Amino acid sequence: MKTNQTNEQEQNKRLLGNKPTFYLVYLVFYFVPWLFLAPTAVDIAVALLVLALFVPIHYWSFRAKDRYKPVTIILIELFAVVSAPFHLGFGVFHIYAAAQAGFVPKLKLSASLLTLCCLIFVGSGYAFQRSWIEMGFGLVMAMFVWISCLTEFEKDKKQRVLIRERELDRQQASLNERERIAGDLHDLLGHTLTMVALKSEIASKLMDKDPERAKQEIREINQESRSALKNVRAAVSGITSTTLVQEIENARTALEAAKVQFEVKGVIPTLNIEQDKAASLAVREAVTNVVRHSDATHVKLTFSCDKTSHFVVFEDNGSNANGKEGSGLIGLKRRFENIGGKAVVHMLNGVKIEAQLPVI
Repeated sequence: MKTNQTNEQEQNKRLLGNKPTFYLVYLVFYFVPWLFLAPTAVDIAVALLVLALFVPIHYWSFRAKDRYKPVTIILIELFAVVSAPFHLGFGVFHIYAAAQAGFVPKLKLSASLLTLCCLIFVGSGYAFQRSWIEMGFGLVMAMFVWISCLTEFEKDKKQRVLIRERELDRQQASLNERERIAGDLHDLLGHTLTMVALKSEIASKLMDKDPERAKQEIREINQESRSALKNVRAAVSGITSTTLVQEIENARTALEAAKVQFEVKGVIPTLNIEQDKAASLAVREAVTNVVRHSDATHVKLTFSCDKTSHFVVFEDNGSNANGKEGSGLIGLKRRFENIGGKAVVHMLNGVKIEAQLPVI
């Protein structure tokens, strides 16, 4: 399982959203005109100002949500407009804008944004008397880049679907295994308890008539019980393991039964085995507290992350919290500390659990 998670992480590193720094190499073409004509002080000042503004917008364009994507594309295209009056390769920003248009999920919107960028590019080039050869080259290159990025984006989407399908298959296999163990446990306990009841009845009847036979029956009961206890422990070790995805579904079912609204925000992170188990048990403990002790009507579970940490926040709107942490919450905090994370519990207006896990 650990190997599968490692492979998925490596595949995610190759996906599109992790390449913004690489694409900055193409800014070298912004300065190509300087090879043919020395730049003026104004050209240099404009270039530095444009680059200082462009770089953060470039990184934002890779992280922006779909509804903000058109904004980032138009902003990048406007850098071509600003650069057009000066001795600079203004077509570079048109190509950057075309590339980002290729990353827009909806094809019609993507094509519309590319068309708008082309009109802005040609209009600014014409207004500031840039060469038609230069503009034609920029248009052709932008079209090729747009098609290339569109193709890469579609390939990345398929890759993400495959990764998700493999994750779902892994979770389903885990669920099937736990169901199998649960069935075995049911059969084991049913068989063992029936045998113990039967032999106990026989031993009680033989206690006076045949003490030796009664002792033998009791010894067999003892042996059978020890064997059953060993098998139960082995089975339970498989059943008590859980996954975060499954625990969220369990939480949804439990809270719906208790007439409590359940809201999940953010993307469920891909964690290693120990982290996934800790997060799963945290969700289970929090939901158990809500169902048993809280008068909450709404529960929110939020996932987020940055470069170093995964964050899991569970909060309810209950009003009957007594301000004391029970053994379950104390054990929850200790479990996160044992794997290099931490959990903070707030019990003012309802219960809020803020957990943090390191990105590995």
